[in-house]
Amino acid sequence: MSDYVEMLAYFGVSSAHPGGIELTKTMLEHIKLMPDARILDAGCGTGQTAAYLGNIGYQVEAIDTHPLMIEKANLRFEREELPIRALQASIEQLPFPDEAFTLLISESVLSFTNFPAALAEIKRVLAPGSQLVANEAVLKAPLTPKEL
Repeated sequence: MSDYVEMLAYFGVSSAHPGGIELTKTMLEHIKLMPDARILDAGCGTGQTAAYLGNIGYQVEAIDTHPLMIEKANLRFEREELPIRALQASIEQLPFPDEAFTLLISESVLSFTNFPAALAEIKRVLAPGSQLVANEAVLKAPLTPKEL
């Protein structure tokens, strides 16, 4: 996994998750968010989703484990004059208080984690009645040797 993340960081890939930013926008259109929603973009990468949410008026926090991704995300936030700062942190150990968020969005992150630890942290930081949007690639059938 680290080679994959290194490649994404080096090239500044903004939308490596399934469906890209267009699917993200579509998913977010189908959930009800209050104007004062506090959102955590866990695994923000270069900050594309966090910036989109910040530009439409939400309070957003952003984390990623990769230093280069954080640097690129923070440059994006500065360029777009958004009050968002990406922090280096893992979804498995979130540096936020209990029940701090009304939405946690995770795109192509959970597949690369200790899933039970990540879910425990997600549950801890989401307020009662809050939502999780997780966009992950999954295999419906094993890959052929050629696909591998």
